[in-house]
Amino acid sequence: MSFVTEEDFETDVFEAGVNVFFKPIKSHYSFFRLGPDNQVVRFAPLSRDATIRHTGPTGDTAAYDPEQVLEMAYQAALKADKHR
Repeated sequence: MSFVTEEDFETDVFEAGVNVFFKPIKSHYSFFRLGPDNQVVRFAPLSRDATIRHTGPTGDTAAYDPEQVLEMAYQAALKADKHR
């Protein structure tokens, strides 16, 4: 099992949320600001649920624990969003 580090992630903050890129396997996690009725809201907190797209050769998290990658991606999103 491979270990996940903070340096493995890049973030891009946008009005509706944060995109997080997991560089080792080229995965893309999108966290959105969701308000009532799951509507995207500009000033809502980030949802823990992510839209996930794996673009690497294996189509998944390969040798990385998927739960750990998701949690670290969420933490990276929160950190980036805090500094926007």
